Amino acid sequence: KLQPSLRSIPSSYPKALNLFGLHLTYLSTMAEEKSESSFRISYYAFNGRAGPLRAAASLGGLSYEDVFTSQEEHKKAKEDGTRRWSGLPELTVLDKDGKEVTKLGQSNACLRYIGKLAGSYPENALERALVDEVLDSCEDMNNLVAPTFSIKDEEEKKKARLRL
Repeated sequence: KLQPSLRSIPSSYPKALNLFGLHLTYLSTMAEEKSESSFRISYYAFNGRAGPLRAAASLGGLSYEDVFTSQEEHKKAKEDGTRRWSGLPELTVLDKDGKEVTKLGQSNACLRYIGKLAGSYPENALERALVDEVLDSCEDMNNLVAPTFSIKDEEEKKKARLRL
């Protein structure tokens, strides 16, 4: 039986994630879903840096809360000092009673934590280092490509990306 893997999905949110060319629906047959949420992912209502977190949790059969925030809400949280780091995503770890334990920032740290909970982040030090190598390489690529997202002129954007 298929079980929904994401919580609190607004009707305007796409019904599937497209992550690195993989089309992942909100229904997962990869693992049996745990009934209580063990963490909360806070991010905007699109994939971005939270997409891999959501995908890892879904594929690992982990139940979690998905909290979508607006730019205004995020700005206020930063001003109030309630963000662990200055950016999103933010992962709030919950205890067995659903109470907040702590918050984690930095998307790759959050991804490693979810991977550990899901059993997909290796125990073996060498295997773990190889996984980290891929994550760090993706981060390097993202840092190269990200500045081109703000280029409005499509021809200029294409040229900038070809120079990479």
